[in-house]
Amino acid sequence: MEKHYQELREKVEKVVGRKMEAPRDYDYLSTRIFSSINTYIAPVTLKRFWGYFGKERQKIPFRNTLNVLAQYAG
Repeated sequence: MEKHYQELREKVEKVVGRKMEAPRDYDYLSTRIFSSINTYIAPVTLKRFWGYFGKERQKIPFRNTLNVLAQYAG
């Protein structure tokens, strides 16, 4: 499953035009998703999915989160 999650992360980063590395990147992505598809994902949710807090705190996302990210990525 991790392979699919990584592919989704890469597609989202390509669409948004930046790597998710710093807190401001997740804030920016959250704003872009909301502007694009009128659905809010909290920056902290995005940070967990990307593993920003470390692999041990990385969470498996809810299906809804995956669906929103896939919709945003096209």
